[in-house]
Amino acid sequence: MKPVLRLLISIVLLAHALPALAVDNFNVRGTAGDQIPIERHAAHGDIAVIWTPSRFGVQPTQSVLADKLAARGIEVWIADLQTAYFVGNGRQGLKHFRPQDIALLVDRAVEEGKHQVYLMSTGLGAQPVLRAARYWQVHHPGKASLRGLILFHPEVYAARPLPGHEAHYLPVVHETNLPVFILQPTLSTTNRRLPELRATLQKAGSAVYVQYFPGAVDGFHLRPVELMNAASDRARAELPMALQRAVQLLKAAPPPRHAAAAYHGAKPAHADALFGLQPASMAVTPPVRLRDLSGRPVDLSRLRGKVVIVNFWASWCPPCVREMPSMERLQQKMKGKPFRILAINGGEPAATVRKFMERTHYDFPVLLDPKGTAYRAWKVYVYPTSYLLDRRGHVRLASVGGLDWTDPAVVQAIDRLLAEQ
Repeated sequence: MKPVLRLLISIVLLAHALPALAVDNFNVRGTAGDQIPIERHAAHGDIAVIWTPSRFGVQPTQSVLADKLAARGIEVWIADLQTAYFVGNGRQGLKHFRPQDIALLVDRAVEEGKHQVYLMSTGLGAQPVLRAARYWQVHHPGKASLRGLILFHPEVYAARPLPGHEAHYLPVVHETNLPVFILQPTLSTTNRRLPELRATLQKAGSAVYVQYFPGAVDGFHLRPVELMNAASDRARAELPMALQRAVQLLKAAPPPRHAAAAYHGAKPAHADALFGLQPASMAVTPPVRLRDLSGRPVDLSRLRGKVVIVNFWASWCPPCVREMPSMERLQQKMKGKPFRILAINGGEPAATVRKFMERTHYDFPVLLDPKGTAYRAWKVYVYPTSYLLDRRGHVRLASVGGLDWTDPAVVQAIDRLLAEQ
């Protein structure tokens, strides 16, 4: 064989062996004229993953992972929707994401020869992705270019759940029949609720696949290094292979040719829970019968006559950790009064909790809830969630999210309950 011919053949073979191409940036004009910035990590083949942001916006770690996926033949488009719509990060920013614009990105990818397109996002970012997927299906009957959804620990409730109330899924969850692959870290409030979500999606017709990452924390693929633990580091290292497997499974699942039927069930009536200590009530106070770190049983019903804070927390939850010093100061302030704090840990190993408490030197009782018995009974969906009980054992106030327990208004509320007969 002539040297020149041999060289040409080598170049062709090398091009197929190295599917990753270049990284380029371009804009896609949205349906309302907005320019959507796209960072494309190109690869040979007809597969494209369109990665829309979480509530934290586009993160530097996304580019690193996208490069690794492109090297495996999976092209990735990182869409900066916050910049496109001139909105800030956070839950409210996500509400500006237009489903028709994300669907337009699917069409653009198809135009460029990507006939297997997957939408991917994280946490609350799953909500606009589900809406966009349904919008695309409704407007492309009989088409199957959109092959599935890849979701990191999705949060798809219609509103931030009120303390002590059942949460309701967005109607679009009941209208999703595309195959879904969920990447689920176990140190996440969504983990214990995942069986419910999986069942709801399957009822609508979705094939649902789940890969768990034991010991990894929420957002392990996006967090800065200083907020990672060893298990999260391992999980991040596994991601390129996990996402390649996700694409393979979704590709193999039979794609629906039409959108699922519209959902006509009950619509959730309540608004988002407010942050801070708010009035709350429960028809019946759920029980708490758990063991503390020394193995001693603790029964909430035996604390009648005391004002009690029932706090649900985890050591991997930053807002939980931030509020704990104020809980300790409150405990010291209330010494000698009929007052008690019960801090219920959300399913971490006893050794992990014990090590955390030894390092922080907090003095309030910590109870272990390894099976999530109290977590489910108290309808906890967010860490931290706290309930304030009066001396008769009735729930009177509650808080979703971290709280400064030494805030004068909070202390006054506790003092008022202490003063009641």
